[in-house]
Amino acid sequence: MLIGLMADTHDNLPMVEKAIKMFNEEKVEVVLHAGDYVAPFVIPKFRGLKARLIGVFGNNDGDREEEV
Repeated sequence: MLIGLMADTHDNLPMVEKAIKMFNEEKVEVVLHAGDYVAPFVIPKFRGLKARLIGVFGNNDGDREEEV
């Protein structure tokens, strides 16, 4: 099983997209995100991920209640 690990994406949408593309190309089955997505608008980018995503909030994550 291939597991992807990422953290501290800090609203960097181009890098999130690049990571998702790489995870999909490598057929990663699970991605662990160790926090600091930062803003809720980053979360929809992960819909393109073919792997299961498991994530936690970090110390820089802002609005945790906004619906995306």
